[in-house]
Amino acid sequence: MQKSIFFFLSVVLFVIVFYKQDPGLNVSIFGCIAWLFLYLSIDRKKRTKELAILSVSSFVSLISFAWYGDFISFAALFISLLFTGYKALYPKLNIVSFPVGIAFNYVSFIFRVLTPNKWLGIPITGGGFFKRLVSYFLIPAIFLTLFIGVYSLASDQFASFFTINWNLDIFQLAVLSCAGFFLLFNFFYFSVPKILIRYNDYLKDDFSEGYALHQNRGFRFLDLASQRRSGEISLILLNVLLAFFIITYCIEQWGSGDGSRNLSNEVHERVYILILSIVMAIFIIMIYFQGLLNFDKNAKLLKTLSFVWIGLNILLIGIVCLQNIAYVDAYGLTFKRIGVFIFLFLSLAGLLLTGYKMACRKTNIFLINRMTWVFYTVLVISCVINWSWLVTRYNTRHFNNPDWHYLESLNYNKITLNNLYRQKGMDNSRLEEQIKKNQSRKFLSKKLYFEWADSEIK
Repeated sequence: MQKSIFFFLSVVLFVIVFYKQDPGLNVSIFGCIAWLFLYLSIDRKKRTKELAILSVSSFVSLISFAWYGDFISFAALFISLLFTGYKALYPKLNIVSFPVGIAFNYVSFIFRVLTPNKWLGIPITGGGFFKRLVSYFLIPAIFLTLFIGVYSLASDQFASFFTINWNLDIFQLAVLSCAGFFLLFNFFYFSVPKILIRYNDYLKDDFSEGYALHQNRGFRFLDLASQRRSGEISLILLNVLLAFFIITYCIEQWGSGDGSRNLSNEVHERVYILILSIVMAIFIIMIYFQGLLNFDKNAKLLKTLSFVWIGLNILLIGIVCLQNIAYVDAYGLTFKRIGVFIFLFLSLAGLLLTGYKMACRKTNIFLINRMTWVFYTVLVISCVINWSWLVTRYNTRHFNNPDWHYLESLNYNKITLNNLYRQKGMDNSRLEEQIKKNQSRKFLSKKLYFEWADSEIK
């Protein structure tokens, strides 16, 4: 019953904070309310350390969105709240099952919402006040609101009865009510298929006891010796190929002596392909070391070749990183070049975790699980950093005439850029206009970054 009260109260608050407002402080305020209601509605036994860590990450994302109000902060906030809800209601489920769980949760909404006696926890069959409340008030009110919104779109005269007399936008209220009900129902009443719970024990970091003995008794298309030999041949060929590629790539990038090379095209056209090749390299090791080869005493050569393969891919990451640094040094810092560094870091983390997986005989689930948390951690940290400010400070300090048009196109460097324009005697009227425009937003639509603007801007 308590959860139901929190749910319906959250829907009402959702409509209130977003009605006639742009995304801003309202998103962070409502996210905080949703987290608080969820936390109060769950049993104390489910308040685990993992939930506490996710809650801290959620608040970091909440503060970040209140400050910037950008897409990265929103993505971090949205995923943090989803992770928190998932772990609050199903603390024992592995995060690897989250994509399947979230898909089932949203797809099954229409079927679950039609059985209110299950999710409300209150029987609505037979007599009683609650049955009359739902039958005589709630359901008719929902239908009436929806059709008023639809008819208001078809007739201005009809809409005037609802917009002028009460000064309400019925259609917006109806849309917000439906959206809030859908989002919050799936947040408070998160549901996963029973098969995930049944097979959750298989999603472990370590192999079960007697795994090798049990697997050896079963039928396999390739016996263990054939798998091992196949891996050895494949990795010998791939290591030679990668070594040859690295030598060729280095000569092409730094040994040709061609000063007319276009570093921009080289980085943007090739670096993501190289990162894809690194992901494929990790996938190859996952294929060979998914099972019995982890316990094969004769697989020393295969493991050595795998570690060499990982080492060569790490070397490739270093080369691409140096190339990106050269690009930044020549042309300045941009969001895309920062993205390259982030992707390279994620690739490096994946390779190191793959090496750890092999050395410690971990399952592929271990690798997927840890990389999920690495991605999530990078996202939360990224939402806190003011990348616009970083790009602006670097480019203006290292270049006498940076690309001012590009810098003006960034969102959260207006205050820094405005001060630089003043110092250089440049026209800063557009920047001050943008700052004032953001400062004039309604309270719930504000972005706190612009509230700390230079005091001279009035």
